[in-house]
Amino acid sequence: MLFSVLVKATGHMSDCGYGDLTLSELVTACRAAGLDCDDEPSVPGDSEYSYLWDKGGKEPGSFWEGLQDFQASGILTRKEFDRLVDDLGAFAEDYLTMGTLGGPLGLRYVPDIPFEIESDRLIVSMRVTPVPKWELRNPNTGREGNWNRVRRATVAVYGA
Repeated sequence: MLFSVLVKATGHMSDCGYGDLTLSELVTACRAAGLDCDDEPSVPGDSEYSYLWDKGGKEPGSFWEGLQDFQASGILTRKEFDRLVDDLGAFAEDYLTMGTLGGPLGLRYVPDIPFEIESDRLIVSMRVTPVPKWELRNPNTGREGNWNRVRRATVAVYGA
């Protein structure tokens, strides 16, 4: 089994006293797992959430001040994926999503499983599509019943 993984995060690179996992720790874990990553997170304050700091009156010391964005993606083996999940403290959520458009598989649309990473310092979206090796040899031949079985098994193994 392989895992197509997309991670998008916004947060602070250093310890700002808000929680446990920092953006720098997330970047390190993504690189260690073998994901293709942004060279560096965005410049502090250049985040898609910067408008919240502006809207909040630019209060000094606010969580929204100086946020940075980071993205990583790739196809991981089971061993690499397990390491990433352990390093991030991530767990699978048991609800349906609209799926992923594009992504590391290079397909137009694939269903995915959302993974939660609990941190008061980060806003994280981690989407995972488990891919049986036979599916890579015969893309777009899977049926919805097959996906539901794979999704249930993944949530059972990686759920909270």
